[in-house]
Amino acid sequence: TNLSLLNQLLREHYRVKLANSGQRGLALAEAAPPDLILLDVMMPEMDGYAVCRALKANPATAGVPVIFLTAKTETADEELGFELGAVDFIHKPIAPSIVLARVRTHLQIKVWQTFLEDQSAWLQGEVDRRDKAFDTYDDALFTAFGVDTPFDVYDDGDEDDLDDLEDEDLVDEEDEDEDEDDEDDLDDEDEVLDDEA
Repeated sequence: TNLSLLNQLLREHYRVKLANSGQRGLALAEAAPPDLILLDVMMPEMDGYAVCRALKANPATAGVPVIFLTAKTETADEELGFELGAVDFIHKPIAPSIVLARVRTHLQIKVWQTFLEDQSAWLQGEVDRRDKAFDTYDDALFTAFGVDTPFDVYDDGDEDDLDDLEDEDLVDEEDEDEDEDDEDDLDDEDEVLDDEA
C-alpha cells in the first residue's frame, strides 16, 4: 500500500509516525506537532480535506505544513486543498524521488520560517526592552528637570526664543557701535578744546 511504501521510504531519512485514520492522525499531531504532515485525500470516515481543516483550526498544529497525497487530477481539488492551507500536492502513483524532494524542500522552508519567526520575536523583544528603558529615562528626566523629553528643550517655542536672543544681540552690537562713535566724538572735542587753549 502507499502507506507502507511511504513508511519504508521516509524512515531511512526521518522519524516517522503513521496514522491509519483521520482521527488518529489529529490525535498524534496534537500530542506532538510534527515538522511536516503527508495527508491522503481519500480516507475512510474523515477525508483529508476535513483533517486539514481541523489541523489549521487548532493553534497547536496550525503552523505544520501539510502535503496532500492524491490520485485526483482536477484543478478544483487542488484549489480546495490550497485554500484549506496545504503547501503542496503529490500525485499517485507516487515516485520516491519526487516524494523525497518535496519533503526535503518543505522541511527546509519550515526550518527557515521558524528561524525567521524566532529572530522576529527576539527583535521585537529588544525593541520593547529599549522602549521601556527610554520610558524610564524619560520619567527620570522629567523628575530632575521638569521636561517631558530632552528634545522638548528645543521645541518650536524655544526656537522663537533663540531668534529673539539673536535680535537682542544685534541690538547690543548696534548699541556698542553707537557708544564707540560717542567716545570718538568726545575725543575730537577734547582735541579742539586743547587747540583753542
